[in-house]
Amino acid sequence: MKTTLIGMPEIKAVAETISTHAKEYEIGLKKKPTYIVLLDKGQGRTTVLEYIADIYKTTFPSGLDPYVEFEIEATMSAVEELGIRLSDSAIYKPYYEEVCGVDICKFAHHLNELQTDLVIKLLKEASEHCFMLFFFPQEPNKSEQRLIDRLCDALDISSTIEATPYSAKDYAEIVIKHYKEVYADFIGVDFSSFKRQLSANMKNVSSLSEAFKIGESFFDENLSKLTTSLYVDEIKNEEVKR
Repeated sequence: MKTTLIGMPEIKAVAETISTHAKEYEIGLKKKPTYIVLLDKGQGRTTVLEYIADIYKTTFPSGLDPYVEFEIEATMSAVEELGIRLSDSAIYKPYYEEVCGVDICKFAHHLNELQTDLVIKLLKEASEHCFMLFFFPQEPNKSEQRLIDRLCDALDISSTIEATPYSAKDYAEIVIKHYKEVYADFIGVDFSSFKRQLSANMKNVSSLSEAFKIGESFFDENLSKLTTSLYVDEIKNEEVKR
């Protein structure tokens, strides 16, 4: 099933660029881009990777993992493990060539240590062959900004993307889409009719996990009422037939 991306026009623009130049990337006429993406955890990082991977594999499908995602501890052993996992993801090719998302924020407090030099060197080499997205918080602190600056000095960064955070309406739409699929047996139920009420419940939400907790409670209550209503209507219809 193709990934749907709700909101985030900046990411959609990136995906469109990748789609436009997909053939050039594949035959080596253009280097696959590397991005700094400012997007908090819980705001759909994995969905972003899935979406970009879907766009690319539509043009050039392969048997490889369409995307990989890593959050790396700032230790020598973690850097070594990352190298192994990237190599394993390549399978039968020398390098992994699809979409790679990485969070190296924990290195921000170890800028002058060897493991930071090594992880940047490793990811620089990997970025020569795949689409690389470095994830940082929406508002990086001073240490994280210094790490971003270091990446920009060391790697060929195409651009820094300030992804628009999900709005209350976006959260509601994402949750409704999920429950529409889960409760597909509720034939005739207009799930979009819940959007306004659910959006109001999402005003202070800051992550997808939180949104789904609210959505679970909301739909448990409302679909329970709806089931009861449908059952009563069915009984009434049967009585009319008699």
